[in-house]
Amino acid sequence: MKRVLGHIGFADRDPLDQQLARFRLKRRDPTPDLGPLIEQAAPLLKIEVEIGSRWARAIADLPHWFWVAAAAVAALLIVVIATGGLAQALTEPRRVDAGDEVRTGQLSVTVLDAEFTREVESKYLEADDGEVLLVITLAMENLTDHPIGVGTTADRIDTNLVNHDEPLLDPAGVKPTDSASVWRADGSAGQVYLQPGVPDEVTIAWPVPEDAMAGDAVALDVHEAAISTGAVLLSSRVVTWRAADIAARIVIPVSGTS
Repeated sequence: MKRVLGHIGFADRDPLDQQLARFRLKRRDPTPDLGPLIEQAAPLLKIEVEIGSRWARAIADLPHWFWVAAAAVAALLIVVIATGGLAQALTEPRRVDAGDEVRTGQLSVTVLDAEFTREVESKYLEADDGEVLLVITLAMENLTDHPIGVGTTADRIDTNLVNHDEPLLDPAGVKPTDSASVWRADGSAGQVYLQPGVPDEVTIAWPVPEDAMAGDAVALDVHEAAISTGAVLLSSRVVTWRAADIAARIVIPVSGTS
């Protein structure tokens, strides 16, 4: 016997078949129902638009003088940045007086005395025409574990305290015209070496232009040291100190000379 299969509607199916048919129809429809989501978002969008409108009205209502003042401040800030004024303010070194100790990671430095002079007879030093000698006596202590030299190298350690393009002890605002001379304040001969933990008094004489005497004070910048180690001839090792940030600027009253 042949069975004739015809169209069977939902009403002709049993309840389980009806549920399966509805599920298949839902899966065929890819469009989500966004109506409830739009209804929930509409009040929030209206609030944001209203806030934006209020800000716009508030800005538009600002008086003319406010915009003039804002433009002037912006122009001044541009000029300060362009001329480096902001950077100078941020990097102004700490100022200390003569007689006050300055300690870095490597040295203790205290200015004891300073003067301008034409000559130092005991060291056979004499200033050239148009120049004077800036002579500063310092109490110094080596805070490292190795001997170091002032104006010389000791035990393969090059401190660059003086006589370098960027020395660690640097007269501020005065450009020396030649190399500095260094000796022990007690007058003893020979190179100046500082032993670890042993205080000593050292005198340094810089030849400087004569117009450096115009004021009644000079300043000495004491730099922190950036220490590097590098291989040189025959694979030996040398330690080099390079000037880093200024630890302090010592302001020193100084007597003139005739």
